[in-house]
Parts: sequence; C-alpha cells; structure tokens
Amino acid sequence: EKKEVSQPALSPRLLRNDGLARTWWKKDDTFWVPKASVIVSLKSPITYASAENVVKARIFTELVRDALEEYAYDAELAGLQYTVSLGSRGLLLDISGYNDKLPVLLQQVASTMRDLDIKE
Repeated sequence: EKKEVSQPALSPRLLRNDGLARTWWKKDDTFWVPKASVIVSLKSPITYASAENVVKARIFTELVRDALEEYAYDAELAGLQYTVSLGSRGLLLDISGYNDKLPVLLQQVASTMRDLDIKE
C-alpha cells in the first residue's frame, strides 16, 4: 500500500525480541518496491561440536540446494532467491524477493530441509 510520508524511515523497527525470535520491520517508503527479506537462524550447539558435525552440516546444506535446484530456478525467474548456509551458531536460511510469493518459497525450502531424503 503506497502512502505518502513526510520523512522516510531511516531504520527498521524492532517488533519482537524474545527467546524465540527477533523480528524487524521496515516498509520501503522511498522506492515502493514490494520486496521482502526473511533470515532464519537455526541455532544449534551441535553444529560446531566437532569437525565431523561441521562437515555433515555443510553436506546437508549442499544436499538441500541440490534438491531444490529445479524449483529454485523457477523461483529465481519470478524474482525470488534463497540460500541455506552455515552461520556462526548453526544453519542460516535467507529468502528474499517479491513479497507476494515469498511465503511459498519459504514453505518449500523449510519442507525440503525437514523431509530431505538422503540416499547413499
């Protein structure tokens, strides 16, 4: 919804900050582009507990990317992109693009991460 503002917001507002989530929000009141970005940090002390776990986590991120290759291509054509990577405390999931279909991509990536069928 485009609404004239006297002064564009310079920084995002913190909407939620507790043990489960930290949520920031800022509407694009300068260029009015309907884009969004969702960054999910899946914190786990197990990820960096050993070198073996780090390698397994890295392989997992590559397998998720491989499983989503075809789906992600179509999403990219529609102006959406995602990354699954290792962060300093666990896995990071970053999804961005046009906000009308962003929840669809988020659901697909999360489902793939949850239900990934790893074959020998």
